[in-house]
Amino acid sequence: MSEAYDIAAFVVVSGLCLIAAATLAPASWPSGFRRIVVVAVFARILGSMARLWVVTDYYGRGDALRYFDTGWWMADALRSGDLEPLMSVPKAWGTPFLERVSALVLFLVGPSLRAEFVVFSMFPLIGLCLIAVSFARMMPGADMRRVSVLLLLWPSLVFWPSSVGKESLILLAVGLTVFGYASVGVVRLLAISGGLLLAMGIRPHIAMMLAVCVAAAEWLKPVRSMSWQQILRGVVLAALAAFTVVSGLEQFGLDDAASVEAFIDTKAAATQTGGSRISVVSGPAALPMAFVNVLMRPFPWEVRNPLIAISVLEIFLFWGLVGSAGLPRAFFRAWRRSQALRYLVPVTVVLIVFYGAFVSNLGILARQRVVVLPFLFLIAEGARVLEKSTKASRRLPPAPVRSSVPARAVRAVVPVRPPH
Repeated sequence: MSEAYDIAAFVVVSGLCLIAAATLAPASWPSGFRRIVVVAVFARILGSMARLWVVTDYYGRGDALRYFDTGWWMADALRSGDLEPLMSVPKAWGTPFLERVSALVLFLVGPSLRAEFVVFSMFPLIGLCLIAVSFARMMPGADMRRVSVLLLLWPSLVFWPSSVGKESLILLAVGLTVFGYASVGVVRLLAISGGLLLAMGIRPHIAMMLAVCVAAAEWLKPVRSMSWQQILRGVVLAALAAFTVVSGLEQFGLDDAASVEAFIDTKAAATQTGGSRISVVSGPAALPMAFVNVLMRPFPWEVRNPLIAISVLEIFLFWGLVGSAGLPRAFFRAWRRSQALRYLVPVTVVLIVFYGAFVSNLGILARQRVVVLPFLFLIAEGARVLEKSTKASRRLPPAPVRSSVPARAVRAVVPVRPPH
């Protein structure tokens, strides 16, 4: 790889991303949001270079380097017309899928690790933009500026997924799924299916969670407000969720409860590596401990390196900005009536339980928590909207009580006296 070409490709790709953000944003987006997107693109470029430095200089190793090497070998073969390396897939998901995405990116940008990092940093940004726009559509009254700043400029959401890695594509898949859930008609089904297919290519278990939560969101709506069209849509999404779950289990080669349990134990044990590993809690305490792991760890006394220290600061910042207000009582009474919260609450709980219970390494947890953070921000904003609407409804004067007795009958009982 030529250093001169690497830098030149990085400059060109970064410039094209900035130009696209400044000129191609839909006119329907608020102007303030479009400006934040441009700033977010610039932040992603810087974040991708910081992430690359951590991989190459701080750690000196990483999956991103392997994805680049294999991807360029496939891309070089593809440029010469040889499709064999690209088509010979031992399995259709996980690392082989990501290597082929890397190959397609490098086919376009050439042998530049810096440029590939920039391209991959744009994938989660697109997904987060889709989430922000979808939330604004589903939750009228939300502070779009606050939501977009949190989603697009939060430090860990800028840093961790700005790499050639699985979190980059997972956030894009999540964004497509949320955008589909907020849409209608054919766009709804296409976006949800595209998001689930992409998630299936990276992590089938995440695709299964997303699909089940999308279907559950349709059926969590209060029964008295459901129409026949919504019931039909719920049936379609339930069928899609069932198909996704069956396909995911087939991808893993799991066909009974024992094999599923063994698979979970194997995956959990695989994360217990390095100096940042933590003990796994089993039994009844596993569920509350999962929430503690995702929402509160690492603790200050668990700091072992600078990246873990930054994660501790992020936890304090998160609770200072988002968690201090808590969830008002109106949230627990009314969240099922909100289209946004009917999806956000189940998917957040499911993802927290998964990552908190089965990831046994603080470094991996800090990196993979970026999938949960956007939903936490949106739930906090949704709670603010519900609390504001509840307080506004309490301040309204009571509606006048209309009598069901005709005015003539009232005059007959109580005759009106003529004026003196």
